[in-house]
Amino acid sequence: MPSRRATFFRCWCSPVLFGSALSMLGNKAQRVTDFIDELSGVFFRIMAFIIKLALLGVLGAIAFTTGQYGVASLKQLGLLVGVFYLSC
Repeated sequence: MPSRRATFFRCWCSPVLFGSALSMLGNKAQRVTDFIDELSGVFFRIMAFIIKLALLGVLGAIAFTTGQYGVASLKQLGLLVGVFYLSC
C-alpha cells in the first residue's frame, strides 16, 4: 500500500506541475494541450454512458428487492430517499 505522501504527490502535485509546465511552454505545448482536450471529450462520453447504464442497475436492484422482500420494502427505500432529499 502506498504511503500518504506518495498518494498525495500522484493525485495532486503531479497534475499541478504538469499543467504549470504546459502553461509555461505556451504555444510549444499546443499539440499536447489539444490532445488532452480531445481526450477529455472521450472520457466525458464514457462517463455519460456509465451514468445512463447506472439507471438500469438501480432498476434491477429495485426489481430484485421487490421480488425478494415484497412491495413493503419499497416503503423503507422511499423513506430513505425522502430523508436524503430533506437533508440536502
